[in-house]
Amino acid sequence: MAAIKFDKYHPGISVYEALISKELSEEEKAKIIAEAIDTLSKEFPNLKDVATEKSLNEKSLQLQLEIENTRKEIKEIDAKLTKEIKEVELRLTQEIENTRKEIKEIDAKLTKEI
Repeated sequence: MAAIKFDKYHPGISVYEALISKELSEEEKAKIIAEAIDTLSKEFPNLKDVATEKSLNEKSLQLQLEIENTRKEIKEIDAKLTKEIKEVELRLTQEIENTRKEIKEIDAKLTKEI
């Protein structure tokens, strides 16, 4: 039996035509089907890895959700850091004022002693 020439764009039609073109035994039909499967698996070796539109949409929605959650986390971290910076600035301002007072007191004592 000669090998079937598969139409790349319509492989199913090629198999169909081969199977109905003449009286074939079950063994010959099985060989045609096996050859078709082999040819298709060579033509499309990564067919199992091809993403479907549904899986792409699901992944897109999942990524959008992750992006929104990440944005929310960034805003929360930003607010927390802003609060901490303000607290540190306030503490430093108070420490500077206390240090200035101490310097004035020491200056006053030194002036009094001189």
